[in-house]
Amino acid sequence: MPENGQNFLADSELRKPPKTDEIELSVFGRGFGDCLIVSCGHNEFLVVDSFINNETGNPIALDYMEAMGFSSGAIKQVVLTHWHQDHITGISNILQEASHEAKLVISPIIQQEKFLEYIAIGLKEKVESTAEFGKVIDFIKKNSSRVIVPITDKIIFPYKENDIEVYTLSPNDVDLYEYIAAIMLPDERRKTSYSFPESNNLSIVMLVKFGTDGILLGSDLENAANINSGWKKLVSSYRYNNRPSLVKIPHHGSSDAHNDDLWENILCDKPLSVVTVFNKSVPLPKNSDIDRLRNIFYN
Repeated sequence: MPENGQNFLADSELRKPPKTDEIELSVFGRGFGDCLIVSCGHNEFLVVDSFINNETGNPIALDYMEAMGFSSGAIKQVVLTHWHQDHITGISNILQEASHEAKLVISPIIQQEKFLEYIAIGLKEKVESTAEFGKVIDFIKKNSSRVIVPITDKIIFPYKENDIEVYTLSPNDVDLYEYIAAIMLPDERRKTSYSFPESNNLSIVMLVKFGTDGILLGSDLENAANINSGWKKLVSSYRYNNRPSLVKIPHHGSSDAHNDDLWENILCDKPLSVVTVFNKSVPLPKNSDIDRLRNIFYN
């Protein structure tokens, strides 16, 4: 496979679509880009985040659907866990191609006027990281009835035929309010002060729940000093009897997203674990991260 390529979808041996009664998680990551596809059975799919397939110029999720022989109309929900560039690129294309009833799940920060003003400045100044988010905002303006703004422990997708429910476990109000308070809008004294603030603690973490099992999709949520923030808050308020046997490890396996209580008290013992790499600026996971994760399974 070429570096950063996703052309394996052309391999007929790998094109094995999930069965109608199967729950399946497909994880794509090219080094700078994350996309998860959850098959909930009976030709209904959730797409979580997006990046562009270098081999085709399409969002990887749409290439997956075509390769597996499914219509893009089988996409019932599109989840934007957070608006960082490696998670959002091409998501507006997926929204256009998905089912006309498909829902967009997006952070409650979209309801904050201060944040929208911030994004508007970025769009005006043609800041690259806000360009795709501008298209998402246009979609929301035209399709408000198709938008789900999650809160902690909100069910966003009930699929009773396979006894599947999908819940959002974050973000929480403390992280939301702290982010809004930290935004500094330019004024006449700070005309060039615009910068796009980074925060992974507004990421949407999800639990795909079936029976007492489940899949935990960790997004890029991190730990924080505040016990009411990030993973510390999520773990302390986890109220389900599900012990997920599959986890998408948060934030590319970085130590800043590691929480011992998550592994000891929420996930099952030695769950099947998937991590996507990040190869820009500071590459993740580091060798020390790999050693830490290996110790979970072999100690």
